Amino acid sequence: MINRDRSIWILSTEYTPQVAALGFPVGTDRTDARFDQDTYAVFGQVDVEPLDGLILTAGLRYETFRDELNLSNSFEDPVLGEVSTGLNIEDSVTDGDILLPRFAVQYRISPAVMFYGSVARGYKPGTQNFATDDLATLVVRPENLWSYELGVKSNWLDNRLTANFAIFWSNVDDYQVLLTDPTGFANLIANGSVETSGVEFELSAKPIEGLDVFAGFGYTDARFTQYTNPFTGEDFNGNKLTYAPEFTYNLGVQYRSRGGFFGRVDLQGIGTYFFDDANRLKQDPFALVNARIGYEWDSGGIYFYVNNLFETEYITTAFTGFFSDLASYGDRRTFGLQVRLNF
Repeated sequence: MINRDRSIWILSTEYTPQVAALGFPVGTDRTDARFDQDTYAVFGQVDVEPLDGLILTAGLRYETFRDELNLSNSFEDPVLGEVSTGLNIEDSVTDGDILLPRFAVQYRISPAVMFYGSVARGYKPGTQNFATDDLATLVVRPENLWSYELGVKSNWLDNRLTANFAIFWSNVDDYQVLLTDPTGFANLIANGSVETSGVEFELSAKPIEGLDVFAGFGYTDARFTQYTNPFTGEDFNGNKLTYAPEFTYNLGVQYRSRGGFFGRVDLQGIGTYFFDDANRLKQDPFALVNARIGYEWDSGGIYFYVNNLFETEYITTAFTGFFSDLASYGDRRTFGLQVRLNF
């Protein structure tokens, strides 16, 4: 199988001040960038079962990429004409290729219990910073990682109880970090090294007909092992990755009767996570409760739902822009009526 992706961005910004007395020159500030990228990939996978219950998997993916950047920064003065104001680049090319293997094994020791493990190499193509004003930070190196996972999946009591457990870890070289300048507008990318590890546990049960109970817990430690911001010189070694909560959990109950009644309540918890590489802007742990009740029939259903039942206040996005901290809050309590029809 062959994949081909092609994308083109054309950016143009103009700024014409209305009042020259503020200190801005009259004219047009212009940045034009054209970025072309081609990616090709071929991949295949083989599964072998040498023994009953034992399956060995080997896969291989070959990927190649090429991108080209043309960039110009200028100021069009009504008197002096066009004046260069930054980097001007013609036909800057980055390219590369890579082999990405994957190996996995799963062994079912009984019809109800299966152990598994996998190791795989991951990859994200390099790119170029067309928002930078320094040639030293123009090229972004490809991101490479090795990921590992071990786990067990099991069913008990005639499939009325399911329990799954997994541990995972990965090492990422040249992790691509998305940055913004102090205004919050210019997006730049830098490289760092990252390690992640964690565990996940899932449990679901059907104690009686129509009743489902489910729970889950996950813990993740994702942090920089080597990373210095090339634009500011700040050292972030040991800091947590952004938007990577330390833990998550969920607990829920759902009931569906033969007569058509439906009810469900969910508790979703999220641990501390950070919005910036400096780990200065953060969201403390919080939990949300969602509920839904309704009536169902063969061809559809009608439901009344409430999300964030207790109006928990939490932040979804935060960043530094215009030299100050800005944030967006999550939705407060919302409720509504939903109708579902099957055709």
